[in-house]
Amino acid sequence: MAQETALHFSAVGGVPLTHMLRTYHCAGRDGCTASSGTRRYVIGGMAGWDLGHRFAIESGVLYRRFGYAYTAWGPLPVSLAFTDVQGTGASLEVPALLKVNLLHRRSFAPYLAAGAAWRRLVGLGETWTFYHSLYLNGNPTVGSEGSSDRPMTLRHRTAIGPTIAAGVEFRAHHLRIAPEVRYTRWHGDTLGQLGDPLRWNWQRVDFLLAIGF
Repeated sequence: MAQETALHFSAVGGVPLTHMLRTYHCAGRDGCTASSGTRRYVIGGMAGWDLGHRFAIESGVLYRRFGYAYTAWGPLPVSLAFTDVQGTGASLEVPALLKVNLLHRRSFAPYLAAGAAWRRLVGLGETWTFYHSLYLNGNPTVGSEGSSDRPMTLRHRTAIGPTIAAGVEFRAHHLRIAPEVRYTRWHGDTLGQLGDPLRWNWQRVDFLLAIGF
């Protein structure tokens, strides 16, 4: 007789161990300098289906925010104009994982998981201010200002990548607590590309804690 599958749900919180964006200082005829801020939290939820004692399938949604700023100027050697840009946004990620318990005990089970994650950028907002120094008096003048929900460095709102994880699930009655470390390798540029002041970090490492039943 086949064993009945068990459905369970978990709330997930965690800390990113890598930055979401890589920033650069540009050199040459045109220059730039950039900075980024990764909000140090990840929140979301997961649903899992136990397939016997060794295997499970899990999927859910993870949410995180980020911000960035950069200044671009040029051309050199006499730069008469520069632009300040500030932006914020969030990432919604949908992982789908196959989890394998390496050692099954009633109270705990170390596991490995592998699968893929799909990501979409949401809540994007960017403001920019253009300055010029046409009078060469050392006091920049605001030439124009603007805002948009489509950043100038946006390439694609969505991306996909393989993901792997390792952790331990502790069990007490119906309660499940599972700390894990998860790695995702994104494919394709989302924000920025080669030559831009900022670029999406393809390497992602998170520490996550799932608490569920």
